[in-house]
Amino acid sequence: MYTKSRFARVLLGVMMAAPLVATACPRIRICGCPFAAEVYTGAEAIKCLMIMNSGDDVLKYRVVVEAQSQDWLSLDGQRPEVVGCLPPGSSGLVAVRFRASNALDCDTTDLHGGFVVHHTDPLQAPLAMAADLHIEPAQDVLVDPTVVTFGIHYDLEDFETQAVQIYNLGCEPLTVTGIQSTQLAFWLQILHLPVVVAPGGVFTFLVMFCPLERGQYVGDLRISTDDPDEPLLEIPIDGHWTCYPVREYDVIHEAKVVTEAGTWSKVKVLFRGR
Repeated sequence: MYTKSRFARVLLGVMMAAPLVATACPRIRICGCPFAAEVYTGAEAIKCLMIMNSGDDVLKYRVVVEAQSQDWLSLDGQRPEVVGCLPPGSSGLVAVRFRASNALDCDTTDLHGGFVVHHTDPLQAPLAMAADLHIEPAQDVLVDPTVVTFGIHYDLEDFETQAVQIYNLGCEPLTVTGIQSTQLAFWLQILHLPVVVAPGGVFTFLVMFCPLERGQYVGDLRISTDDPDEPLLEIPIDGHWTCYPVREYDVIHEAKVVTEAGTWSKVKVLFRGR
């Protein structure tokens, strides 16, 4: 009869004598993250998802866009789903398309969604990939400088002017409908309004500091455009017209002069300042 210990030794010997058979399996790797895009209204952007098979068997995959993202996110064109297979050691690309043109009815310019990569790698669960889309308006205004300051002035014989530039960083024409100063001490030199600024173009106007009396003046430049994100821009503006500093003086020479009327002092004074 076999004892338990003898049976265990025999079974261990049989297992060690038997050849080991390795099971081939695919291994999935993903490159191309994160999936985020920033596009203008009506435009599109494409990001690439790379799927790699680092295993020793064929990898099958299926990429599916989440239902709530299918209005603005698609794969390889306009498809919500793609399938494929990769031999060992190979890789493949999936085009992830962001479509701002299909998101015009959304109440927000920031959209969040994603897609899921299903696969035959037995060591990993399906991979959920996040995708984010930020939609910029077709008209995108930028004003330079963001603060207009004239500093302190003692003499306004020559009125000082500064240039303000309005840029259109968008992909559609930008219309400047109004430019106003809330402080009458700042005059605007503008030929006419409205002004249409082409994509990538710039419009320049001049601001003149010419107060009617001395004092410190603070206000805003209010610039109105058809930029849907920033229809009204307020640019701080300031200037100060004041008197010259009080003159200082030093006595550099003093001499006593004797006359018939008595003794008095003659003083030579050096003035400093203006």
